[in-house]
Amino acid sequence: MMAARFTAKSLVTRFSSPVGRRARWSLVDQALSSLTNMAVSVFVARVVGPNEFGAFALAFATYLLALNAGRAFASQPLVIRHSASPADVRWLATLGSTGAAVILGITVAIPLGIVGLTVGGPTGGTLAALAVCLPGLLLQDAWRYSFFTSSEPTKAVINDGIWVIVQVLLFSLLVITHTQNSVRFVLAWGAAATVAGFGGCLQTRCRPNFRGGIRWFKSHSDIAPMLAVEMLATAGVTQIAFFCLAAAAGVETVGAIRAASLLFGPLNVVWVGAIVVILPEVVRLHSSAPSRLFGFSVALAIGMAGISLAMGSVVFFLPSSVGHALLGTNWLVARPIVPAVTLQVVASAVLATAALPMRVLEAVRQTMSIRLILVPLTVGAYTAGGVLAGAAGATLCGAGVTGLGAWLAWRQAIKAMRYESLRA
Repeated sequence: MMAARFTAKSLVTRFSSPVGRRARWSLVDQALSSLTNMAVSVFVARVVGPNEFGAFALAFATYLLALNAGRAFASQPLVIRHSASPADVRWLATLGSTGAAVILGITVAIPLGIVGLTVGGPTGGTLAALAVCLPGLLLQDAWRYSFFTSSEPTKAVINDGIWVIVQVLLFSLLVITHTQNSVRFVLAWGAAATVAGFGGCLQTRCRPNFRGGIRWFKSHSDIAPMLAVEMLATAGVTQIAFFCLAAAAGVETVGAIRAASLLFGPLNVVWVGAIVVILPEVVRLHSSAPSRLFGFSVALAIGMAGISLAMGSVVFFLPSSVGHALLGTNWLVARPIVPAVTLQVVASAVLATAALPMRVLEAVRQTMSIRLILVPLTVGAYTAGGVLAGAAGATLCGAGVTGLGAWLAWRQAIKAMRYESLRA
């Protein structure tokens, strides 16, 4: 298998037209989703006070944790195991996946609502409001992934468009009636997602199957918990590292790294959107031509690393006037560490691409183990590097650990693909 012939021309011939269209729509959807969430946060920050916005930010962070859990238990197993399934099988799986997302939302919402009512105040109110809307929020995201799994990203764009339109209407109503606060904004944001969730039912002419959702949890219990651990470790390691770095080297160090990382924001939107559409395509590739999995994965890793380097070069050579316009005075501390951040982005891209064939081969235990190993190493590297050499040292040490993770992940991926080839 490792010696299987692979050329870029053959890849383009096989995938360019259908994958290109799906990729474009997926990127549109991801940009719509990401930019809308960012715009909501900016809008709320401008119209409420610091205490209210802090409550909103806490609710949003809680939502992100629940969202990662929903994807691990409901959406990711659907993508991994049913992207290449026959339409009727995939339809039944979608009913179970969306049912599981709603069940998970209700399960998390009950204790979250109790906590919110107990805490009280703006913080407790926003948590209680989030609890009311959480099932709808997770359902809307589950529909997005089901559309990608069935190669219908345009439906995902329409669904996210419904969410945006209803959000704008509800937020406008709050402003016009002068009744805006963090609780009402969370309710409006979540209610709009719930409307989009029902819109998904209309788009597919079906509704989530709760009995099927219970069966879904049982039938995917072999991979879903490990996916959840891996995703939470991936999402949380940088936050933990930054807290430790701030304590050891000062918040200014963290601020410099955050500022430099913001300049790579457009690239992150592209990667997230690309991974969403690429994973189902890799599943279908493995189903139809398993010998090409290795070549495709290597080409993808090289491509992502190359684009990351190019983006880093563009950022580094930005005119000072543009840098100041984007970051203000933070540009002065961000620009010197752009090369180090570029290395971190390149290493992260190579690590992310290694996870794709591992997902396809359902080698999730290995990827989870690598992510867990990287947590203490990343925290220690950032902290030690920051103490010794400031923001540049912290980022370089963090990039080194990510590079180590990429090497371990690719080693495991090659081993898994070789084992799969021998079995075949």
